[in-house]
Amino acid sequence: MKKAWEHLYENEKYSFCGAILFGIIAHGFIYTNKISFHDDIGQLFGLGQTFGIGRWFLGLIGNFLQKSVGIYSMPWLFGIISLFFIAISACLITDLLGIKSNWAKLMMGGMMAVFPVTADTYLYMFTAAAYFLALLLMVVSVWMTERVRYGVIGGIILFSFGLGIYQAYLGIWLGLAVCVLMKKCFEKEIIFGDLIKYVLKYISVSIAGLFLYLICSKVFLTILDIAPTSYQGFDELGTLNILKIFQGAWNGWRTYFSMAFQDVQGLTNSAIIRVSIIICLGISFYHFVKNCRKLIYDMKKLGVAALLFIFFPVCVNIMYAICIMDNSMIYTLMMYPAVMIFIFPIFLKEQFPNSSRWEKVLALALMVALGYYIYYDNETYLKVALLQEQTSSFYNVMISRIKSCAGYDDSFPLAFIGDGYIEDNSLPQMDHFENITMFLASDGLEEWVNNYNFLAYMAYHCGFSPDIVEIESNEEIVRMPCYPDEGSIKVINNVVVVKLSNEL
Repeated sequence: MKKAWEHLYENEKYSFCGAILFGIIAHGFIYTNKISFHDDIGQLFGLGQTFGIGRWFLGLIGNFLQKSVGIYSMPWLFGIISLFFIAISACLITDLLGIKSNWAKLMMGGMMAVFPVTADTYLYMFTAAAYFLALLLMVVSVWMTERVRYGVIGGIILFSFGLGIYQAYLGIWLGLAVCVLMKKCFEKEIIFGDLIKYVLKYISVSIAGLFLYLICSKVFLTILDIAPTSYQGFDELGTLNILKIFQGAWNGWRTYFSMAFQDVQGLTNSAIIRVSIIICLGISFYHFVKNCRKLIYDMKKLGVAALLFIFFPVCVNIMYAICIMDNSMIYTLMMYPAVMIFIFPIFLKEQFPNSSRWEKVLALALMVALGYYIYYDNETYLKVALLQEQTSSFYNVMISRIKSCAGYDDSFPLAFIGDGYIEDNSLPQMDHFENITMFLASDGLEEWVNNYNFLAYMAYHCGFSPDIVEIESNEEIVRMPCYPDEGSIKVINNVVVVKLSNEL
């Protein structure tokens, strides 16, 4: 292990530096400014749901932090830590895939750091470092399975630990495993029998790791006497619907290629990035055919390579085959494994390191994608920073009107009526940001002021945290107009009533 890490330190510095350099350019703003809304404002001092949705290792991390230094959603510290996790992951991937070109290492590290899912994850800063720790654990799991003697044991354990933090990074493990196995198909000294042994080894690690993850999930739910929640259908995890699984796998395969032609989860919202992806897909296919023709002479090995190539998109988008329950959904935060669409052509091209055909085209496509994503990430941060200012201003005005209403007394509790349905014709639309289509980042001011965590937002951003009570509707409340109209805030029976909408 010591020699392996020394090798990584010596040979993979370009991947590390690429991730750090481009990561800071892309995310420096979010590291040095506290943007907190939606889930993050409700979890400033927590890690969100853990054991109840199968994130038992995240729960253990949270318990340890709570009992030691506490949990705080700190952008600079957790942002830098998460960037280091990404950078180390990039080093391990370049080593695993045998990437030799320095430009390729630089591009891979940079792309892993600036991929828009990273920016979307930073909007959940309270858990960003933990999520990217899951990424690192998944990568190290494959790396140990491949590089370390008896590393299968460590690979199984780290596989289950990674799932125990965030299940969406399963696609990274599967995508890397497919690349490693495909690389063995291209190695002339590996015969078909040995190749099958390697395939069985990776299948065994994934199955054993999954069983260990499920066992740990069940143990912690039993010990803590917690019922599994319905989030993403986790409470129905033991229910298998083969038809839906195949439909989900097909959707994942189709989505991988549809990124070249339409916006997918806000990741391909521009023709610029879609052209880059078309080039990456084309070069991937070209080099796969070239590698098969020049490096594989055994038809059985060729069949295995073809199957791996065909199933690679399904492996990367495996969450489509998992989130198949009626209450499941795929959103941007779960799409980080799609970064493999940019790594795959580099890997296939590197099987012929001295081949210059299409190398400049691929390099240009990756540079364009890298530059666009840096721009896109910063545009996203500009939008949410403005929205945070506007939301704070909106609630500060509301607080002023509450405190200045007739009969107000600081000892009176507040009752918000119809929260979540505020309509205000004076809210700006900011059409300039319509191209931002990532989940959560696509929200406008109307969604911000109607967020379910609006009380926490008012407390931490505006310094207003009165006693909140619930009251039954009556004729007087029904006759009140809705905020922000005059008369929408009124003292009734020593309770300050704020009528936000008619959704009583």
